[in-house]
Amino acid sequence: MNTNHNHNSHNHRNNNQGIGIEMEGFIVNAERPQERIEGLPASQWIIREFGRKFPDLADRVSPEQASVMLEIKTGVHQSEEEAVAELFKIRALINQCLGPQGCQMIFQPVSKQRFDFVPADLSEGSRSRQLVEAWSRTDQGSRLLFKTATASFQINDSRIPDPPKNGDILAFAARVHNLFTANRDFLTGQNSGITDWEGKTRLEQAIDLLSSVKARQFEKRGLPAIESPLPRPFASTEDFAAWSCAHSDVDEIGQADPKNEHAVTVKVKRTGPVIVETRIFDAVEDPQIIRHLIRINSQLLAQL
Repeated sequence: MNTNHNHNSHNHRNNNQGIGIEMEGFIVNAERPQERIEGLPASQWIIREFGRKFPDLADRVSPEQASVMLEIKTGVHQSEEEAVAELFKIRALINQCLGPQGCQMIFQPVSKQRFDFVPADLSEGSRSRQLVEAWSRTDQGSRLLFKTATASFQINDSRIPDPPKNGDILAFAARVHNLFTANRDFLTGQNSGITDWEGKTRLEQAIDLLSSVKARQFEKRGLPAIESPLPRPFASTEDFAAWSCAHSDVDEIGQADPKNEHAVTVKVKRTGPVIVETRIFDAVEDPQIIRHLIRINSQLLAQL
């Protein structure tokens, strides 16, 4: 990957631009995923306890689909050091709550041990409860459930020197995707290669999941299902628009929601401030590696 870039390009940033981190992880007891705490799904229990003890930070912690998982989301920061510091501060507070239960949250991409797939929240009408109930009715659905239980490290970067406007945003999004597609092998090579109890990496499970879940809406538009998580290089803005429409299962790009564009590489958030969300990296414990990955990502984005 070409890492040469012009540092002066960042001079145009405004105070609303910055970097944020989302890191998913597992709630474990002696390395085994902990499904329940005091009769509640573990994630539901910790979100209740964390919100009670640290109400000002409650919005920084959210559930995934499985009760053994959590996600931490930092605020927007002007430096990678600040973002990483906040990430580990929040994790320390979570583990302060979990410690008396003999548990902790770890940043690990997959679980090496199988666990019972308990919904993250058993409240009536919760999304995770509805998903588990629906998917558990078939063998294929049950298999897909476990493929959702993987942990990524996501970098949200809005430090774009000249954010695109109006019609230019789709061309920009296509360019971002093409940059990450061209560098996908290099970026994937930064991951740990840790495998789960099935012998699969986080990315392998994510590709299986997305190819299956979105197969119908892609194939009915003449697009291979594998292009849902792994888009081919976009030759035009129209190519990108067709891919985006397939993700939202709509016919017009104006109806498509960028949140649905679940490539395993990157997502371009564009309903508000333009944010490039890098999605290809595994969850990782080492703050030094996290900083290294953020620097790699910044160098890549500087090529836009």
